[in-house]
Parts: sequence; structure tokens; C-alpha cells
Amino acid sequence: MGGVLAYAAGLVGEISDDIVNIDRAMRWGFAWKRGPFELIDDIGHDTLAAILERSGEPLPAMLRVARDAGASTFHDGDRFLGLDGHWHDIPD
Repeated sequence: MGGVLAYAAGLVGEISDDIVNIDRAMRWGFAWKRGPFELIDDIGHDTLAAILERSGEPLPAMLRVARDAGASTFHDGDRFLGLDGHWHDIPD
């Protein structure tokens, strides 16, 4: 599962400008109960980053953004962490 989550984290800015729409695509299009960034929030982006680093895998940009921003999660109530390292309102 870590590989899938890392893959999703690498798609921000490529197939979607934000994590919200990647989460929604997986929930709505593939019937996931939780999107990949919601799952990363559950396990901790620092935990996923450590797993990737130990296995020699590159760290996706979105994981670097979260680390550099000092964020503990990708979601904070009605806001999400953007690729720019700032918090944004979750759109309807």
C-alpha cells in the first residue's frame, strides 16, 4: 500500500493541482472509503517518508512540502495543504 500512496503523492501538480481532487477521484471513481492523502494522514506522512527513504525510493514532492511546512497532516478541518506549502479551503 505504501507504493500506491507514494505514487499518489507524486501525482500532485501532474494530474491534479491539489490533494482534494486526488482523494475524491479515488473515493468516487474507485470506491475507496478514504482517499490516499486521508490514508497518509492516518499513518503519518513522516512514517511514509521514512519507509520510502529506508527502501531507497525517492520522496514525492508533496511529502517534502508537508515536511518543509512543518505540517502534521495534509488535512486540517476544512483546509488542505497545497503544493505551495500553504493551507487552502477545501472546495465544495
